[in-house]
Amino acid sequence: MAARGHSSGSTAKTAKNMKKKSLGNTKKGPAVATAVSFEDSFTAVKDVFSAKTGDNENAGKGSVVNERGAEESLIAYVHKLSPTKKNRRQTMEYSTLVLQTEKKSVQALLYANKKRPILADSARSHTPIKIQRFTKTADGEKVIINEMAKVGFAQQGDYSFQFEELDNSLKIS
Repeated sequence: MAARGHSSGSTAKTAKNMKKKSLGNTKKGPAVATAVSFEDSFTAVKDVFSAKTGDNENAGKGSVVNERGAEESLIAYVHKLSPTKKNRRQTMEYSTLVLQTEKKSVQALLYANKKRPILADSARSHTPIKIQRFTKTADGEKVIINEMAKVGFAQQGDYSFQFEELDNSLKIS
């Protein structure tokens, strides 16, 4: 096999150059060589973009988007922010909380400890927060605040509802 040069003629990638080769047998069976075409690469990039913008019906893993494809933001008051907990395997820290939106209260999971101080301040001072780039659980019932989420205080004109004490019947798990 010839060594790759750095001349301008070798910069164009072809399917032959993109071919993945595996020599010999593996524990799972014989090696299989696969070719990755430009179309496959383009489709993969398009799928990632669609998941982020909500253009694809399978976009459940990206940010929450509305029917127009615009990223949703959530304005809410913070209630019942729990102390930091560890998951069952003791590998990840998280907190639970309740977000009081204009229409209803929603359970939330916080996986980004860097965002905890602003949420704690909001709960203490009863000031609303604005959350962008959040995700939801598979069933759509809980909001997930991770490192990718943007959390900040809401501007005065962004909301038109007031803090209300929640009853203790809303249980967070």
